[in-house]
Amino acid sequence: MYTVAQLVGGVWGAGGDGGELVVRDPADDAPVSTVPVATADEVGKATQAARNAAAQWAATAPAERAAALHRAANAVEAVTEETTMTCSRVLANSVTTGASWTAPR
Repeated sequence: MYTVAQLVGGVWGAGGDGGELVVRDPADDAPVSTVPVATADEVGKATQAARNAAAQWAATAPAERAAALHRAANAVEAVTEETTMTCSRVLANSVTTGASWTAPR
């Protein structure tokens, strides 16, 4: 099962005092993923943390920002198969359909 964690102000696992959402496979009702539910206060703290980081990010050299985005893309690519399987179960589609789907532009 895939467990989602929140990242707030550079701290993983921050938040989730609003409980936990269990995402289920519509075919057999088996749990697929858990997601922390943020309270309004936690959302406010996350928003403020993002605002606080914006000036530093804007002042970062373009090459450093590009490198950070490439690292993020590599991290997403590293879990593509797991993400595809999870999405396939949640949406009750075949992996072939899920892997070939593209977002409308």
